[in-house]
Amino acid sequence: MTEKGNFPYPAEVGDVDMVVLIKRQWRNSMKRIIFKIAKCTTFLLGIVLLVGCLRLPVYADIWIDPMETDEFLSTHTNSSYFAGCTYITNGKEGYVPVYRSPEDLTVIAKIENNKEDCYGYYYYEDENNAWCSYDTYDGYPIGWVRESDLILVYDYRAFDHFYHEKVKFHGGEKDFKIDADFAYVYEYPGAPEPKDKTGKSSIHCYGYYTYRDEKGRKWINGEAEWICIDNPTALPEELYPDGLPEMRSTSEFRGPVNWLPIIITASLVAGVAAVTGILLLFIYRKNKSKKNNSGEES
Repeated sequence: MTEKGNFPYPAEVGDVDMVVLIKRQWRNSMKRIIFKIAKCTTFLLGIVLLVGCLRLPVYADIWIDPMETDEFLSTHTNSSYFAGCTYITNGKEGYVPVYRSPEDLTVIAKIENNKEDCYGYYYYEDENNAWCSYDTYDGYPIGWVRESDLILVYDYRAFDHFYHEKVKFHGGEKDFKIDADFAYVYEYPGAPEPKDKTGKSSIHCYGYYTYRDEKGRKWINGEAEWICIDNPTALPEELYPDGLPEMRSTSEFRGPVNWLPIIITASLVAGVAAVTGILLLFIYRKNKSKKNNSGEES
């Protein structure tokens, strides 16, 4: 052993042992740091997974198929389907009653007239009775409304609803040649005005829909828009000179109840009844007073 300063060191390998000791301490320190980081990361990951598991049922509810879980829909799968049409409420009494189901006519809510909303499922009972489901925000039916109490908003969803049996889907690719300088693009066949127009000489489709209208004209839809391929430059008044096709007949718009005449009438009736009651009471007291006076004089 030799001395370096006041500390004894091995004569030949003292410096080497010190370096090894420092490296060992450094590795141990790094191991402790890495272990702590791993432990904290595992703890945080566990919290994230726990929160995710707690939230899973909420998100899972969105994916439940009402056709399988709803008591009414699950037993009427052959006569009901999802339509997603937009309607305006138009009840006879100034509101539209919401029933528990077409088979349980318990009124669970009332919707004021002139309210526009999307109704998910459609149930066809017979030619005089059809129903629309009144849904929650995630698309689950909470009640049913008679279609006769609604006015249909004509749009592409209504077209799909009423003409879905005539619309055919074709897979694969196909080019449709346009024999014109441009083509009008419609939201749906029978729309009151074109949505846009295109200058393409052909339409290339990867899967497409076809539809033939009442005049036998062919329409194609390959890009979420309809083109009358047999008459691409025609406007609605040329395509339908006798008027646009109706998707269904609707009753006259009833609107909300005008409560003013009812209130005025009720007020007049109440006023007349009050005045009559006061007059009768006055006559009764007057007659009673006369009887008392005549009794005292006798």
